[in-house]
Amino acid sequence: MTRVARAFVRKEVREILRDRKVILLTIVLPVLLYPLTFTMSSWLKEREDEKARDRVLSVAVTGDVDELRVAVYRAAGLRLVELEEE
Repeated sequence: MTRVARAFVRKEVREILRDRKVILLTIVLPVLLYPLTFTMSSWLKEREDEKARDRVLSVAVTGDVDELRVAVYRAAGLRLVELEEE
């Protein structure tokens, strides 16, 4: 790197470090926001998973499919709905 380039880089770094807003926006804010973002997304996912576990889904079966009926009765979170054949 030439002397002029080194002097330019040194000057720019000095100016950046002097400006507190730049330091705040480039270092401090991300250090605080990234963990908060990951924590919140994890918390929201756990909450949605709990809702999904408590949800009961209805499964409609028509025709003569006894194996499917048995599987639905055994599955947690499923409710069998019998449909009349037309």
